[in-house]
Amino acid sequence: MKKVVAMMLSLVLALGLMAGCGQKDAGTAGGTKTIESLKIAFSPYADADQITTATEPLEALLKAKLLEKGYDVQNIDMTVGTSYTAVGEALSAGSADIGFISGGNYVLFSDDCDVLLTALRYGINKDSENAADWNDGTIEENTQDMTTYYRSIILAGPSAKGQELLKKVNAGEELTWDDLNSATWSVLAPTSASGYIYPSLWLQEHYGKTIADLDHVVQSDSHSTSLARLATGQADVMVSYGHIRIKNAPKWESELGGTAPMVEQTGVIGVTDGIYNDMQAALEKSTDATVTGPIAERIVWAKMIDSMMMLLVGLIAVAVLIALVGVANTLSLSVIERTRESATLRAIGMTRGQLRASLAIEALLISVVSGLAGILLGTLFGWLGAYVVFSLYGTVAFPFEWGINGIVLAVAAVAALLASIAPARRAVRVPPVEALAEA
Repeated sequence: MKKVVAMMLSLVLALGLMAGCGQKDAGTAGGTKTIESLKIAFSPYADADQITTATEPLEALLKAKLLEKGYDVQNIDMTVGTSYTAVGEALSAGSADIGFISGGNYVLFSDDCDVLLTALRYGINKDSENAADWNDGTIEENTQDMTTYYRSIILAGPSAKGQELLKKVNAGEELTWDDLNSATWSVLAPTSASGYIYPSLWLQEHYGKTIADLDHVVQSDSHSTSLARLATGQADVMVSYGHIRIKNAPKWESELGGTAPMVEQTGVIGVTDGIYNDMQAALEKSTDATVTGPIAERIVWAKMIDSMMMLLVGLIAVAVLIALVGVANTLSLSVIERTRESATLRAIGMTRGQLRASLAIEALLISVVSGLAGILLGTLFGWLGAYVVFSLYGTVAFPFEWGINGIVLAVAAVAALLASIAPARRAVRVPPVEALAEA
């Protein structure tokens, strides 16, 4: 319930920051802009009935706050999406004007919506990255402190395998990949931060593998479904947000299928890094809306950089074509200048195929050496430029993309081989006697 209240307060603040609502405009009267409807979609952070009940008083409050800002909203329609993705799709399609979506979902729909703000949430009294610290025989509790992040936990259930894993963790033993891989996992869709993304990152950090590498995985449509599967033994392990037990301990036995108190039947076996609050007020893109602040500025800069990168890719493509012509031209001049040498080699027994191969190898050497020099110099200047521009803002990483650079070299080699075809054809078509006479 506290999360829903925090969500409502965030929404009021978000609407207070809006310069326009981007909806059908019925005109203005006395400086007040009349808006026929405002559609708000909530991701299913809790049961739909719980969110609907908690947000009932919100309509009148929002109308009053928006009227103070000069917007007379005739109707506010608040709905709860069937899934996190459904809310993102509603924003993208324009069937929702404002929505609360997860950070992972925002990545999928960032082209169609802008961030207004990220929400605060009430913290909990357990925040250790050591899983055993969570298993002190008590259920987590909310605190009055507001926090900008939460954690995802890997929760073992009452099944034999779940209890086996939990026992090892509480004994201070390190779980192995085989231990985890032998369990049945309940996860959410790949766009869920706490239900998939961060647990995958945790597995990657500790074992060099992800959820996709597990042998026994069941995808659930909600955290509640995952919890029900855990309670009934259909899953040995589930992944969810850190306060999952606070909300569900009271109904563990009565509704979810547990056979004893939740604190006795479940335990934490893994804790991820902090996840920035996944509630983001997102506004459908509109010419009537203006979004400001550091997050919006970051998005603008990201789009500018993406546009520059597309331009650079186009220039690189042109450079490749120029290089292809250059290699072909170099080889053609080489063939003309070495007509006598080629004829002599043909006269003493070199076949046409061998002559073609020698020219191909020469082209390959030119392209590979040039490509290596270009990659090394380009990387060096790239690192230098990144350091000069970004060192004032924080630590600068100096990555080297082996895969991409390998592809560049492979393309250069293929281009060189293609460029050698025409000069090689000219060299082998001239009879040795005729070539010697011309030379």
